[in-house]
Amino acid sequence: MGEWKQRKEYFINRLKRELKEGRVDIDILPLLESINELENFYT
Repeated sequence: MGEWKQRKEYFINRLKRELKEGRVDIDILPLLESINELENFYT
């Protein structure tokens, strides 16, 4: 797995973890998920 994909996976997992911890604004979550579905982008 390339560095880009590793970083993307790390940050998506971090987003999921922080969502469980209540640190993610629920109103913005659909936008973040849409961006993360794109191959060349992540939040």
